[in-house]
Amino acid sequence: MATTLSRQILRAGAIALTLSSVGTVSMFVSADAAYAERGGNGNSNRGNSASANRGENGNSGSDRGSSGNNDRGSTASELKGLNAAHANQRARDNASASSMVGRTATYQRNESALAGLRIEQETVTAEYERLTNLSDEEIAAEFADGGYDDAVAKAYDDYLRVEQEVITAGGGEDNNLSILTAGRELTEGAINELNRLLGLDG
Repeated sequence: MATTLSRQILRAGAIALTLSSVGTVSMFVSADAAYAERGGNGNSNRGNSASANRGENGNSGSDRGSSGNNDRGSTASELKGLNAAHANQRARDNASASSMVGRTATYQRNESALAGLRIEQETVTAEYERLTNLSDEEIAAEFADGGYDDAVAKAYDDYLRVEQEVITAGGGEDNNLSILTAGRELTEGAINELNRLLGLDG
């Protein structure tokens, strides 16, 4: 009876934990820029159709290339000083923290750390929930020598520890990005490009 009561209390704690847990920050969805729509001249000038089509095909390819260049140029223009993310990893690691290259390196480290912490947070939360949902028979089989309550308490402590580490690491992507840009907002495409340059898109 005591074990059952203890488990009920622990399960209530699990529910509260689930409700208060830090949510996974939304991930950015990449969207490729669309190519310019290809035009056509129909069959109105059959006599010159072969040469006209060759000309149009050439122009169409040129239009696509121009569109791609314009998109990249627009993104680079929006990133402004954040184009420092083009620097190689050695340069980032050795850059002054106050320089733009150094600031992109700090953002990169914080984002990488957060990604690892989120994985760990999912792991410890899943373990806590698993333990608090064990049946009496499963508890008896897994903890034949006792120690069930201690295992649940440790899983809960692990969750609190990782939660605090997430906060210490920067509080989330939005906060890290805001620090990097000094509050300047970026479009989704610019953020995707920044993360790609820093190896954070995998």
